[in-house]
Formats: sequence, C-alpha cells, structure tokens
Amino acid sequence: MTGSNEPTFIPLAPEEKKSGPPQRSLLVEVGQEASLWHEPGADGDAYATISIDGHTENYPIRSAQFRRWIGHKFFKEKGTVAGNQAFEDAIKTLEGEAIFDGEEHPVFTRIGSLNGKNYIDVGDDKWQVIEVSAEGWNVVEHPSIKFRRPAGMRALPLPDMTGSINDLRPFLNVEESDFPLIVTILVAFLLPQGPYPIPVLIGEAGTAKSTTADVLMRLVDPRKAPRRSQPREERDLVVMARNSWCLGFDNLSGLPEWLSDSFCRLSTGGGFSTRRLHTDADEMIFEAQRPIILNGISDLATRHDLASRSIVFNLPVIPDDMRRSEREFWAEFEIAYPLILGALYEAASTALRNVKDVVLEKAPRLADFAQWAVAAEPSFPWPAGTFLDLYEKNRSDVGESSLDADIIGQTVREIAQEGVWEGTASELLEAVCSKTSESLQRSRLFPKTASALSNRVRRVATTLRVSGIDVEFGRIGKDRKRIISIRQSRPAR
Repeated sequence: MTGSNEPTFIPLAPEEKKSGPPQRSLLVEVGQEASLWHEPGADGDAYATISIDGHTENYPIRSAQFRRWIGHKFFKEKGTVAGNQAFEDAIKTLEGEAIFDGEEHPVFTRIGSLNGKNYIDVGDDKWQVIEVSAEGWNVVEHPSIKFRRPAGMRALPLPDMTGSINDLRPFLNVEESDFPLIVTILVAFLLPQGPYPIPVLIGEAGTAKSTTADVLMRLVDPRKAPRRSQPREERDLVVMARNSWCLGFDNLSGLPEWLSDSFCRLSTGGGFSTRRLHTDADEMIFEAQRPIILNGISDLATRHDLASRSIVFNLPVIPDDMRRSEREFWAEFEIAYPLILGALYEAASTALRNVKDVVLEKAPRLADFAQWAVAAEPSFPWPAGTFLDLYEKNRSDVGESSLDADIIGQTVREIAQEGVWEGTASELLEAVCSKTSESLQRSRLFPKTASALSNRVRRVATTLRVSGIDVEFGRIGKDRKRIISIRQSRPAR
C-alpha cells in the first residue's frame, strides 16, 4: 500500500523459479556423463561406470563413491555446492534411468567370466584385471567385464609368469601328500562358477592354521580383515557373501546345523532369502556360489552334507627350531607372491584348455571340481592321477570321521559288516536299538520313529557309500512294501 509504514515482504522463489535450470536437473546432466546400466534381475542394482585418470570404475548409483564423484564434478563445472534434496532427487532420477533405459550387464566381485574367458579383478587403483583363457593369461587395462569393489578389498600384485607352484610350498604348513590337494583347491577358487570344495584346516595350537588360511585368502581374495568369526544369523552370512569372493572363518569350535547347511548351499550353489534392512516388506534374494575356508582345533565337517563337500587337512605341529616370526614370514611371502600367482593362473589356463577332454571313470561328489582338477594337473610337477588318488583317500577318511561322530552311521556300518541286511524301516529301527544303549536311545538326537530313522539313513547314505557301504531304498511284492537294503560293497579304505 503506497505511503504505508508497513514493511514489504518479498517471498523467496523456490528452486524451480530461480533463473536457469534447477540444481537437480544440472546434477542429472553431470550424472549422465557416466555410463548408466543395471545388473540382471528384478531386484538388480543400478550402476554407473565413470572415467577417472584414463581408466573406468564401476559403482552402484546409490553408493558413497558415486555421490562423491557427482558432487565433485558438479562443483568443478558449476562452481557451487548442490543442496541435499536436489542431490537425492537427482540420484533417484539417475537410478531410474539406469534401470529402465540403461544396458544390462552382469556384475562380479573379484572373479568373473565374459565371452568364454575368466577374469580376476586385481583390485588396484587402475582397475586392471587378469584375463585367463585357454591360450594363457595376461593383464588387461581396459576390460569390458564389470567388477564391483566392496569395502575391504585389497589389491593383488601383478603376477610373474616365471613362477612355479613349488614357490608356494614354504608357506603352507600341510603334509607333503596334501600339497597337491590344496593347490588344486586354489586353482578351483579361480573359477567363476563352482561347485567349490571346502578346505577345512584342523590343528592344535602351534600348527599355523590361521596363517595357512591367510595365505590361501591372499592368493584368491585378499582383504583388510581376512579372518571372520562365526556369523550369528543367515543375514550376516549373506552380507559377507555378497561383499566378498572368498569367505574365511577362523578358529571355529563347532558349527550349528543352520550354518553347516548354509555353507553347503554356498559351496554348491543355492538361494538365500532374507529381508532388506529397515523394512519388513522387501525380500532380498541372493543366489551365488562362494569359496569357503574353515579352520579350527577339532573336526568341523561332522554333518554328512558338509563332510561330502569338504577336504580336511590335519596340520602338523611346527617344531620350535622351524618357526619364523610373522614379520619374516610375510616378508618372504611378498617376494614369492607374484611368482605363485603366475603359476596358479597358468594352471587355470591349462585347465580351460583341457577340461573338455577330461572324462572321469567314476564321478565323485563335486564331479565338476574333480574334472577341473584333472584338467589342470599337467601344469604341476606331480604324476598324472595324483589328484584323484589323494582326493579319494581324503573323502574316505573324512567320511569315516563323519560316521564316527554319528550314532546312526556307526550302527549301520556295524550292521553292514555282519553281512547283507534287508528289511523295513521299522525292522531297521529294532536292529539299531538292539545295538545301542538305552541312554543313547533317550537322547534327543536318536530317531524315535521308523520314518525319522529312514530320513537319517538317507542323509548318511552318501557318506556310507564313500566308506564302502551301499544303502538302497526300494519296494518289493504285490503290496509294494518299502524295503531298505544294506550291504558292504568293498572294504573301507
């Protein structure tokens, strides 16, 4: 009002009404300088590939790394700092563009494959990878394959092609006869797909089981904290598996049933369903195979499913006059590190070249792993057939130990040793009860019904077979009565 003494208020225009494009639009323009894409699956994450210092890096669009990159670019190009709300709006827009308009690419952690070749993320600042094919291996500076870098990853040194697998021997405290097995496991861990055997390192104090496990981890997937404690729940294990290639669990004293079963699923492949954090509605499905390394003082592979996937190493005590300080040990390892990697990658290339020609006369559990191991064997300084002989013996020994820890397995083995047995599940329950004490029968672990016993015998059947005992389930007669047959097919090794 003209002539009035009342103050005049001029409202601040919202961002949309300021001169020039709003900040969120400018942020989107900056973000579009990256290559936007998404990983497969309905719940696949949105990613951006950005160019830095002559190489490319891949980050989830919602990651702190991408936010820092886009914020830095915005400040350099526009000379101002973006507001929080504009930033959030821009991130949502870029995420939608990546998912609905961007290309689809599989994304890998440390180990991956593309167009028939395998790749290993070196983990260095240049984002280099090792390409392994049937023709050999080489360092690639500008790869087409997409890797992600979870927190905690450490870099591998660039491999040296002049190395020998014998360069690894001084750093693994295993029996001489076990060395070919543990080397073959390492080569298998370089495969982007399993199944993977589970090395279980058993030893008392003074056997360097944790250090031996650390060496294996450094050769496959070095991390800032390679030793993990036992997860409390399946969600913890899923997070670990999503953010690592190889999982190492240190100084375990026993495994609960759920964790043993989860390790089996990770070893041979399986899905995990859990809730996303901070929500009860969104389910997260994680399906993957991962190498696992376990160590402890006592036998960990007592459940039959886990035992059938495990290769157990009983580590010898190191004499006092043979011990090295940690500093000396790792200094020597760093010198040999590139040589060992070169030998492992050469073995992986040899396996890719030979695997289609390998035919196993008898396919063991984890047959794909065994086939790969035989295909890699020409790279090693031991005779052909060494791996299969050692693997069969280890499986037999692990099976025997697993049976010794299972009262039903022990009793069925005892029945088989007396001759061929055939009867119903109810009759087998009577036979088992006749050979066990009343105190054992009162145990919660003892099957109380014929059906429960039948399920237990089915679960232990694979381990019994490795120990030379065949268990068959069938039907006979007009009434198709269910029959269980137990016989010793060969003496246990």
